[in-house]
Amino acid sequence: MKKVPKMISTKDASYIKDIFNWNIVAYKKINYYLDFITDKNAISLLEDIAKMHYSFCEKLISLLESGDTND
Repeated sequence: MKKVPKMISTKDASYIKDIFNWNIVAYKKINYYLDFITDKNAISLLEDIAKMHYSFCEKLISLLESGDTND
């Protein structure tokens, strides 16, 4: 499926909500724990992971708003 349907089922909406919540919670937890880490390599790695989770949330929102192809 290349396009997001204009209508999604309740089950699909619930699953999408779960995916979003998993990623935003991971992002928030990583940012919280960054305050307690002193190793610069670990900080850099965790910042990259946090950006990945946040970026996924933004892409998910954008995809749902647009209904365009999910390249």
